[in-house]
Amino acid sequence: MIKLKLISISLITIFLLSSCLFEKEPDVLWIYVNEKTHIENNPIATDKEQSRIDLADSEKNKDINKIKSYLRTFCWVYKNVDSLVTSNHFYKLKTIVDRIDSKESKFIYIEMPSYVFEMCKDKSPEYIETLTLYLQTSLDDLNWLNLKLKTWYLTNYIEELNLVNEDVPSNIKEATSFNNYFLDKNTATLEAFYYPYYLKEKNNIKSFLSKPIFSLEKDNKNKELALRNLIKNLDDLWIESIDEFRLLLLKNNNFKDENELKESIKKDYLNIISNNKILSEKLIDLSVFKGYINSRAYQKLLDNNNFKNNITEFWKKMLILSIVWNDYADGLNETWAWKQFFWDEKIGNWIIRLNYIYILSL
Repeated sequence: MIKLKLISISLITIFLLSSCLFEKEPDVLWIYVNEKTHIENNPIATDKEQSRIDLADSEKNKDINKIKSYLRTFCWVYKNVDSLVTSNHFYKLKTIVDRIDSKESKFIYIEMPSYVFEMCKDKSPEYIETLTLYLQTSLDDLNWLNLKLKTWYLTNYIEELNLVNEDVPSNIKEATSFNNYFLDKNTATLEAFYYPYYLKEKNNIKSFLSKPIFSLEKDNKNKELALRNLIKNLDDLWIESIDEFRLLLLKNNNFKDENELKESIKKDYLNIISNNKILSEKLIDLSVFKGYINSRAYQKLLDNNNFKNNITEFWKKMLILSIVWNDYADGLNETWAWKQFFWDEKIGNWIIRLNYIYILSL
C-alpha cells in the first residue's frame, strides 16, 4: 500500500514537472512565431503597407520638387521680398508647404528653411529670413507678421544709422566745414534720421508711395529712437544738443530764422514749377503723380542737370526745415501740419510731392 502511494506521488510529481518544463516553452515559441509571421510572413499586409509608404514618399517628393522650383523662380522674379510675400504666387507656394506641414509638423522648421536658403542663395539674409518666416506663419497671422517685421527692420535700420566717421573736421562748426560735412558728404545719413522709412524703401516705389512723405511712421517710438540716436551722434561730433545743431543749420546757411527759411523754400518751389508746366500739372493729383513717377517723362526730367541742381538745393532747405522746426517732434511727438507752412493745404501737398522726386532720384 505504501509502495502504491509512493508510486502515485512520483507520477504526479513527474507530470507536474513535465507541465512546467514542456508546456511553457511552446507558448513562448508560438507567440514569437505568431508575431514574426504577422510582421514578416504576411506578404499581402506588407505590400499594402509598403504601397502606402511609397505613395506618401512619392507625393512628398513631388511637393518638395514643386517647392524648390517655385522658390528658384519667385526669388529670381521678385527683387523685393515684400512684393513676393503679398503676391498670388506666394500663396501657391504656401499651400504646398502647409500641405506637407499638416502631415509632418517639423517640416517647416527643419527641412523647409534649407530649401529657401538653397534656392534663394543669391538674395540678402533679410530677404531669406523674411521669406522663411512668412512660410512658417499661418495664413491668419500673415498681416500681423507683415506689420511686426516692417517695424523690426525699420528699428534696426534706425539703430545702425551713424553720422560719425573718420573724416570729421576739427572745425566742424564753421560754416564751410559744417555744410560740407552734414549737407554734402553725409546728407543721406542725416535724411535717414528724419525720414528713415523713405531712405530705406526708396528702391521699392510701390511701398515708398504708400506712405505720407513727412511721417516717419504712425508709431512715435520710431521718431523717438531716431532723434535719440541723432542726439548721441551729435554729441560725438562736439555738438552739445539738438538745439545747438538747429541754430548752426540756420546760421551757417544764412537764415535768420525759420520763417525766412520757409520764404526761401516757397521761392524755390515756384521757380522749379514755373520752368516745367508738365511737372506742375502732375503735382496736383496724387494718383496722377504716382503714375508720372514711373513714366518716361519723369526719367527725362531727371536727366536735366538744371532741374537736378535746383531740386537738390530745394531739398536741402526742406531737410533743414524738418530739423529746425520744433513741431517736427515737439516733446518727441510729431504734431505739425505742413499745410500751415505753405499758404494752404494744396500747395503744401505739392511741395511735399516735389520732394518725392528728390528722394527717389538719390
